[in-house]
Amino acid sequence: MLNIQPTTINFEHSEFALEGSIDFKNDLDLDILLTGNKQNFDLITALAPEKLMPVIQRYENKGTIFFETSIKGKSIHGHSPAIDVTFSCKDGVLKNTSKNKVIDQLNFEGSFTNGAERNLSTMEVHIQDF
Repeated sequence: MLNIQPTTINFEHSEFALEGSIDFKNDLDLDILLTGNKQNFDLITALAPEKLMPVIQRYENKGTIFFETSIKGKSIHGHSPAIDVTFSCKDGVLKNTSKNKVIDQLNFEGSFTNGAERNLSTMEVHIQDF
């Protein structure tokens, strides 16, 4: 069993908090909590695929971005863990620097789950207060 004490990880100019446990002897049973909170969209760009970076870099951004991810359950030998994410954006601003277009007052809350079956058939994404 690997116990992860509350710790901070810096990745691509963003800071993430991580804690939980991994049970290697029990089908890699996970109990992980990962959170992020940032005053701009660097959290999203840190996790974006490299091929999207030229598009993302066209935008200046600001706003408070938050997410909390819980991963629980066995993860090998045919098992999939439950994945639940809550996220939000407050006072967001996106400015396309090449076209000088702005979206401001961007606010929303949302959630993601891979559902009861823990697969694509039960996956759900909800966005509210947009």
